[in-house]
Parts: sequence; C-alpha cells; structure tokens
Amino acid sequence: MIGLKLSAGLVLLSLVGHSLSVPVVSTPTTTFTSAAAFTPPVRPHTNVTSHGPFTGPSPTTTGALSTSVLSPSIPALPPPPGAFDYPSDGELHAPLPAPYTPSGGIGTNGSEPVYRMLTDFDYESIALALYQEWIELDLFHWGLATFSVEDFEAAGLTAEDRFLIQFMAEQEVGHATLLSNMLGPQAPKQCTYNYPVSNVREYVDFCQKLTRWGEAGVYGFLPHLNSGPVAQMLLQSITTEARQQMIFRQFEGLFPTPEWFLVGVPQSWAWSLLAPYISSCPENQTRLVWQNFPALYILNQPNPARKNGADAFREITGGWANTLNTSDISAEDDCLSTNEVGINCSPGITRNRSSPLSYPGRQVFLEWDDPGKPVGPNNSYITDTQAGAPVWAAWVSQLNVTYTPLHDIQGNSAWTIQPNMTSPVESMAPAGKRVVLQCVRLTTRNSGRGQLKRTRLPPPRPFQYAFQIWTYVPSLKSISHRQVRKQPISSLTNDTTTSQPSSDTSPNQKPEVRSSARPKTQLEQDEELREKMEGISGEGGAAGVEYEDGKPVAMKRSATGVRVSEKPQADKQKRIKQEAGESGIKKTTNGMT
Repeated sequence: MIGLKLSAGLVLLSLVGHSLSVPVVSTPTTTFTSAAAFTPPVRPHTNVTSHGPFTGPSPTTTGALSTSVLSPSIPALPPPPGAFDYPSDGELHAPLPAPYTPSGGIGTNGSEPVYRMLTDFDYESIALALYQEWIELDLFHWGLATFSVEDFEAAGLTAEDRFLIQFMAEQEVGHATLLSNMLGPQAPKQCTYNYPVSNVREYVDFCQKLTRWGEAGVYGFLPHLNSGPVAQMLLQSITTEARQQMIFRQFEGLFPTPEWFLVGVPQSWAWSLLAPYISSCPENQTRLVWQNFPALYILNQPNPARKNGADAFREITGGWANTLNTSDISAEDDCLSTNEVGINCSPGITRNRSSPLSYPGRQVFLEWDDPGKPVGPNNSYITDTQAGAPVWAAWVSQLNVTYTPLHDIQGNSAWTIQPNMTSPVESMAPAGKRVVLQCVRLTTRNSGRGQLKRTRLPPPRPFQYAFQIWTYVPSLKSISHRQVRKQPISSLTNDTTTSQPSSDTSPNQKPEVRSSARPKTQLEQDEELREKMEGISGEGGAAGVEYEDGKPVAMKRSATGVRVSEKPQADKQKRIKQEAGESGIKKTTNGMT
C-alpha cells in the first residue's frame, strides 16, 4: 500500500515538474566511464610495401598446392534428398523451440560458435580472401602516397575523397586481422605488389575492378563454407568491401550500382585475376590450391574515360583486370572536358551516361595467352587450363551465365557478339554497364559451322550446376579482325545464345520434338510478362522501367546500335504466329528478344 502511494506521488511530482519546466540549452557531460573492451592487436603490416615486378631468383616451389586428385571434375548431380519436401505455404510445421523462434536453421540450437576452419575448403577459401584484403590495404595506401594532391584534384577528387580512401585502407587492417586470427599462425602474410596504372584515373579504375572481383569471389564460395560462424564474420567484412567498390565507381563517374544482383564467381577465377599483381611474398608463405587461368585481353574493352566509351580499341594496360588506359585520349574526347549532363564523368553520387559503354549486339574482340606461364608471388604459380580448343565465350551477369560462339578463331584470338541478356531483372541497368568478366575456353562436339550444336558445359567448382545449350551457328566466312570491325554492327548480330537448365540427356542425343503441348516461345513469354508487369504498375509507367518524356529509357538504350526493333508491330505479330506453328528447337536470327 505504501509502495502504491509512493508511486502515485512520483507520478504526480513528475507531472508538476513537467508543467513548470522551462526549456534550456545544456551541454551533455560524461557521468560514467569504463575500461575499453579487450580487442586483439592488429596484424603486423606495412602501409606501403615495395612495388614493381618480381626480379628475384627462380622459385624453388612452383604450381598450386595439391595432393592426390581423385577425379578430373566434380560430376553434376540432381538435387539432394528432401530438397522439395518443405511445403513452403506460410504455415508453421513444427513446434517452436523457443518463443518467437521457428524450428530449423543451422547453428541455432544454442551451441557456442567456434570461429575456426573445419575443412580444407574453408581454409583455402578464407586464405584467398586474406590475400585479397592484404592487396587492398596496400593499394589504397599506395595511391595516396604515389599521386600528389594536384593529381587527385585534376581527376576531381578532393581532400575529403582522399580521406575516404585512407579510411578504407584502415578498414582493411581490421579485415586482415580478423581473417588472420581465424586462420591461425600459418595465415598468409602481407606481400609486395605491382599495379598496372600510371595516373589517378587508371588507379581508380583498377581499384573498382579489384574490389569487384574480391567481392564476387567471396559471394561464390560463402554459402559452401562448412563453418557457419566463419562465414558470418566474412560476410560482415565483404559487405563493407561492396560499399568500397561502389565508392570507387562513383569516383570514376560511373553509375554506382548498375545491377540488381551481384555475381558470384569461383575461387580460381578470383585468384587468376588477383595473383598477377602480387610480386613476391615472405619465405614459407602459405600457398593456395586454386588454379591460375591464362590472361584474357578484351581488345575493345569500353573505356569510361572517353565521351563515347564504346569507341575504344587496345586502350587497356594489360590482361586480367583490363584496366583502362588514358594515354591515347585527346582532350576533345575526354569526358572530363565537358559539363554536359549524360557525357560528363567527373566524380559524383551518380552519373547516367547517354552513350552506353557496352550493348547487346556489340562485337567483342578477344586475345588470350597460352597456358604454362609463371605468374603470381615470386613467379611461383603456373597458368593452366583443363579445356581443349576455344569454342565459346561465357558471359557472367547477375544470376545467369550465357555462352556465345567464338568466330574467326586464329591462334589465340577471336571475336564474339555480346548477347542480349536484358530481362525484367536487368531492364533497369543504365547505360554504362560493363558485362564482360571472363572468357572461358570450352570444348564441344560437332562444332562445325552452320548447324545446330549442343553441349553440356559444367562451370568450375564450387558451382554444382551444368548448362545445356542449343545454339544455331550460321555459316560465316573467315574474315580478318580489321575487315569485320569496319562492318556495321547490324550485319553482325545473327548469333543466337540461349541458356537452359541441364537435363540428363546425352550430348549426342537429338532434341525431342513434341507434337502436342507446345512450349511458349521466348518472345511470347516476354510479352506475357510485360503485360503482367504493366497491370501491377502504379504511377509513372510500367513496373521496373524508368521513363523520360514518356519513353522507357533503359529499354531504349539496351537496343542501341543493334537495330532489332525496327520492324513494325504487324511484323512482330506475324512472327509470333509463325513461331506458334513450330515445335521443338528452332532457328532464330539474332536471339535478341
């Protein structure tokens, strides 16, 4: 009873105090202090190591780390048992282990997490991520120490921008310390490096590409780690790196996030891109198991430093990263020389270039090195490929892999056509999206020209998927690269590229022709989806499409220079009717729906 009266009195006093109070400006004071929580010391490191190509003695150990090999590849298997058992109907199907806690999950039984490797796969994957963190720490410091204030300001980067680069380097100290502590005493140490850049703009381009493949490499193996606690720690660092990559895109005057989904790649792809920029490492450095692929050169890699970025040929500083080269860009062609919206590429929160850096139907010229070349730390790794003669180019974008045939293969060079990967997911990708990440040399049977070809193409580990592709390859006369490059793009877009899930049919089996229940064509599926999206759109036009002056900008740009939408609507309907009378696999003219 006394307690009740006391409570009532406090409430009354609080009300009176509130009614009599007068607002005042006060300065908060510290009334409580405590000792800082224990944190492990940071990993020993040097802000800027020595740089340049490796010039030391021949390595005593060469090649990737290896033991006995059980099989030449990992077979493609069906989904595991129970993969389709859960009804996924929005209802609960088991008792709750605790209030507000559904049953299931991994590592949710209350056991204490242990942040250590459980398998070779865990160790080799995290060690690769640590190599990536070390080079980023050095690269960010190196740029600040190498280029002057005037150099950065000429590229449009201010003192605040430089401080941000410095802070990103400090973030890498934490990342390297975290991964080193989880790996243990044999964790890879900091190395020395070489970078293919000579000015700030090339430096920024290299930074945004290096952070990109570091991020993509982690996404590729993260869900396959045996140690969930380790995966969680790495996830919390790689999300920071994703922000770094976006920042460097903004520094370069690119659209910051040109996709809806960020691609994941195998560890060997990430290691192949990273290793060439490591000059030497300390004695007894922990070696990696991952493969080093030969270098790929994209000869007409788009150059975002140009007003017309697609108008570039051999403007790269080397293979692998294919970093932009600014040495041949005149002041008239430099996108920093204008303030015009849609052309200017100075650093900013976002830029939307009027001329796309790349587009469907663009002819892409490729060259690649032979395997067997020394690369990486102390030139102690050797490039290798398990594939046969080059036949296909693999385009990795967001959630899909699309294969296009290589044409005019002459030794270590060829060209291919950039496929149209525009979908409802990708239709918002702005002009300036760069698609080419890697060219995979693959083999196939019945690879003659002018026929229907089929192949099963399992990607490298750890992805447990196979791709079954039907492609009509037209008969093309052998044309030299220079002759082909002079032809208009519209005459070179008669490649078809499709990507479908794999089945259990053999590579030599003919396609099954069904006389009934004809599947919908891709054109019909796209039209049906477009109508559904328009039906659910709100104000501002169709769902997922940006409009300018009543026209869908992204869809308009995706067809730039391809000339695939010039036929009137009547021809389009006629084509749908013609396709409706066909069954099975059919020939198409360009595959750009």
